[in-house]
Amino acid sequence: MQYRPAKIYPESMDLSVRKWYVYYWFMHPFKGQYERKKVYEDINLYKGESKVEYAKNLRDAVNLALRNGYSPFDEVEKVEMWIQETEKRNAAASTGVKTQFTMIQGLKLFLTAKEKEGKSDSTISAYTTTANFMRNWLNDNGMLLVPAALITDTQYMDMITVASVDKETGVGWANKTYNNYLLYLETILNWLAEKINGNIIPENPIKGATQRETLKRKPSAYTDQELQAILKDVRDAGDTYMEGIILTCYYAAVRSKAEMRALKVENILFDRDMLLLSADGTKARREDYVPLDPVLKEFYLKQGYDRLPKDWYLFGKDHRPGPEMAAENYYARVYKPIRERHGIDDAKKLYNWKHTRAIHLATSGVSPYAIMELFRHTTLEQTMIYLRDLGLLVNREAVENSRVI
Repeated sequence: MQYRPAKIYPESMDLSVRKWYVYYWFMHPFKGQYERKKVYEDINLYKGESKVEYAKNLRDAVNLALRNGYSPFDEVEKVEMWIQETEKRNAAASTGVKTQFTMIQGLKLFLTAKEKEGKSDSTISAYTTTANFMRNWLNDNGMLLVPAALITDTQYMDMITVASVDKETGVGWANKTYNNYLLYLETILNWLAEKINGNIIPENPIKGATQRETLKRKPSAYTDQELQAILKDVRDAGDTYMEGIILTCYYAAVRSKAEMRALKVENILFDRDMLLLSADGTKARREDYVPLDPVLKEFYLKQGYDRLPKDWYLFGKDHRPGPEMAAENYYARVYKPIRERHGIDDAKKLYNWKHTRAIHLATSGVSPYAIMELFRHTTLEQTMIYLRDLGLLVNREAVENSRVI
């Protein structure tokens, strides 16, 4: 644990002792050892039983704060200590002294740095998940205070292998999931090994580790029958929230997970027939405009989205528009039973409505260039590869009027 629970001094509650305080032990962010912290507040202003009661309340309040993640070391202090420790480490390098940074401390620095870089919520979530399973393994193996530089490649690979199998069911991760965790683990270790970050570890010991073989599946689209079945299901249920998500994904070619969650009322430019996608939601981390399809605009107006507060999320928390963003996997969670009711392949998710839109546009004769703009591809070649992966031959000239042999 990072701390030891708070206690009262004196433990005997002896009122003859003049100076009382509450104390606890907290792990120093960089020394790898506990430091004693004292809390006085107004404890010594009280007398008799009032002092005892106040001391108990103060102790309980400190313990509650610790359980909720409080740290006596603020971020400024952490950065200053990091600089001091880095200078000490650099000075000691010539004498062969090894760094005493623990992996727990290194993970804290890594996550803080990535948040300051403005990484997307999904990326931070992936880093945090990876960091948590690293912490769990270290805790289970009694290595929380072991210097990060002393953890071996065998131990890191054991770490990810153990984490990849559920202890109760024995079911392991899919190969793609394993590879993703391995990728994030390597990213963390690469960062910790960089000189600019203090060489917390001398090198990444698992650099170039072998990934597991995966089958690459091409993007798929909904058939007309599947499309009609899902929309009928959603509309019969009066679920305009899910209908709006599907229509936005289809007509605006919006990514369901990040861009959809970040979409606010103010992003619908009704007067210009445009949607503005915010930089924090897009894959390229930049603002982007997409045309507001007339069908989608009519749906938005019918739902009264133009009359909602500008800063509300269109598809927010609690299955409705509101001031709070929906949880990261909420859309997928509520969409899954709809898809399953119709026996549709689990490879087809909300994102596949975007693929379906591409097929409908291409088969209607829309130019690849126009599709490139709507889908925000960087090059026409990227669009052509995307369309080919969907099984489309945009230009059929080569197979028309063929000679019979």
